[in-house]
Amino acid sequence: MLPIISQFISNLTNYESLEDNCNCLETNLVIHKNSESVFERSGLSYTSVNKIFSDSPVTSADWMEYLIQNHITHLFCTTSSSFRDLTNCNLIFAANQQGVSSLGIFDHWKGVERFFDGEGVAAYLPQRLICIDQFSKDFLRRSIGFECDISSIGHPHLEQIYRRRGRFQRRGNKQNGGTINIVLISQPDTASRHFDSVFVRRCGRTRLVDVIIEEIQEGFSERTDSYRITYRPHSKEALSTRLPDNCYIDYSKSWIETMTHNDVFIGFDSMALIEASVVGKNCISIDQPWSSTIPITTIPNENLFRIDALTTLKDIVLRMERESVSCPPLSNRLKESATRGLKSLREFLTEIPKSA
Repeated sequence: MLPIISQFISNLTNYESLEDNCNCLETNLVIHKNSESVFERSGLSYTSVNKIFSDSPVTSADWMEYLIQNHITHLFCTTSSSFRDLTNCNLIFAANQQGVSSLGIFDHWKGVERFFDGEGVAAYLPQRLICIDQFSKDFLRRSIGFECDISSIGHPHLEQIYRRRGRFQRRGNKQNGGTINIVLISQPDTASRHFDSVFVRRCGRTRLVDVIIEEIQEGFSERTDSYRITYRPHSKEALSTRLPDNCYIDYSKSWIETMTHNDVFIGFDSMALIEASVVGKNCISIDQPWSSTIPITTIPNENLFRIDALTTLKDIVLRMERESVSCPPLSNRLKESATRGLKSLREFLTEIPKSA
């Protein structure tokens, strides 16, 4: 889960402006453990879901009891995978059952399966959705299969890191004769529901991660001390594989630190890869004609260098080592995201709940 929700909440500093249109505005900010570090950095006051509920994932029955006891009339929430830890999904289901008005965030261009239960019913779909752009909006409507309330507002988090892009420029980087730092941006294989990394899937008889490392090593065969490869696991990934020699786990304290200290980012279609491209990093997106079982989405990002043949990887990385990269301008569809998002949230909060 990305910290897009924190961008909206952190901008709601003037609650009185909303109270003018509401009988009463009392907020409960409940955060999943995976997002606690984001909110700790924001300085916002929140309650961890683990302090409210003893069981994990939280059941829909427990969420219903919480909504009733706390007289919740509106739910503003993120949306997350229905394949592992149904805490968020069960919250949305409970809100729908209780007639609580709900506004959810769809902060990527993929992952529409999160709204459906095992029977194919859209049980985890909020009453309203806000998404990034028209591409995402059209994708959602096609995939959901029926008319629903969707608005496009941009992406406040991407806009924020773009405006802070100067902090991600590495000192003493490759253009100054230093080591080129390459990081593999992993993501879990959600289609198989076991959440192993897509990098451990087989490319023929060999794991994809082994093929990638071999290709890079071949390109730097005469300069083995001029590059370093690390592997950044996803927070939901089941990390249970041995990495190849000369590939190390990225133990950076934060994703910001990872973006700052690396030059080339290799991945598929994760938001982390998009974030790196937004701040001007060299980013390689691997298309996958060799494995139709992994649903990789073609995301509308012109700043990613796409490859569909791993044999071209070493040449691309070597070229990126030689050439400097400039930060591209922010896409118009991402500008003023927080402003548009806050407008949607305020309109939502001033509505009379259906249960009233």
